[in-house]
Amino acid sequence: MHSAKASGFAALPLAAAAVWMGLLLPLHGLARGGEEALRVRLATRDIPVGRADIQIVPATVTVSPDTKRVAYVARQGGDWAVVADGVPGKGYDGIGAHSLVFSPDSLRVAYAAVRGNDWLAVVDGVEGRGYEGLRGLVFSPDSKQVAFAANRGNNWLAVVNGVEGKAYDGIGDFSFSPVDRRVGYTAIRGRNWLAVVDGVEGKGYDGIGRGSLRFSPDGKRVAYGAQRGHNWLVVVDGVEGKEYDALGKSSFINPDDNRRAAYGVLRMNPELAALAEGGDLETLGDSGPVFSPDSKQVAYWARRGNQWKVVAGGNESKGYDGFLRGSNLVFDTPKSLHAIAVLGREALRVEIELVE
Repeated sequence: MHSAKASGFAALPLAAAAVWMGLLLPLHGLARGGEEALRVRLATRDIPVGRADIQIVPATVTVSPDTKRVAYVARQGGDWAVVADGVPGKGYDGIGAHSLVFSPDSLRVAYAAVRGNDWLAVVDGVEGRGYEGLRGLVFSPDSKQVAFAANRGNNWLAVVNGVEGKAYDGIGDFSFSPVDRRVGYTAIRGRNWLAVVDGVEGKGYDGIGRGSLRFSPDGKRVAYGAQRGHNWLVVVDGVEGKEYDALGKSSFINPDDNRRAAYGVLRMNPELAALAEGGDLETLGDSGPVFSPDSKQVAYWARRGNQWKVVAGGNESKGYDGFLRGSNLVFDTPKSLHAIAVLGREALRVEIELVE
């Protein structure tokens, strides 16, 4: 049954309505002079096209890794909510910008929400405890663990699976091992940056490469790039390597695949710029530290003076002018790896064998 408003017509005065309704009577009904008009039944079908009371924020639309699920942030009445697979979640005063994430297996959803003065991590619809701030919400590669940095007073702490770590002045990046459920992150205390692995603090440095902390494929070893003064070095299982003018900067690596994501930066002259993607004045390549498939070796790019070298198994390659953007430092076997380097005006595939 429709009301006048629901049917899309404005309400009419009674007299006008009578005239309007009369005009709709079948002509043959009128001709029969008083006979009852033929009755008409309407068959309707409702097709949902979206909820009018929800205002989607287009920039927040997030697709799951398997592309089968969609989630986004929407305004509903006076609240903000995350809508996953068309189903709105609980309403909040706000949703953290860029905090909405799917787990790698596409089965789980997490985001940061605000209620009053509290920031909450909402994972699979379940709220965590409140904090004064929250950022860096991330799932582990196996989708079983959840971590984020939380603010309380003047301190930041790592929260992994709901368990709070020590308080620091700041928390950096998280990294998970592919096996054994190990977790590491970078933290700052005063002027010192630390790598914290399984709750154990490493040595303090002037800096730790963003995203450089990673575990070996078997989960037993850990490495990261650290800064001391103006020099950089790679720390493997707590043991420091040689110091260099610079290291290849790294980003998170998914240990479940063979890709190696990282990059080294080298200022280059305009003649070499044509070899770099985009024609800019920097050669960007992908670098380490990267573990071999058997976890026994580690390799990375390092710069001394004006030359870049591949350091593998503790030994240095010959020097090159730089590495091309998008060229991965990749182990092909436990004892061989390759990269794409620049020398003069040539781009070279550099193949390295680790010979005992």
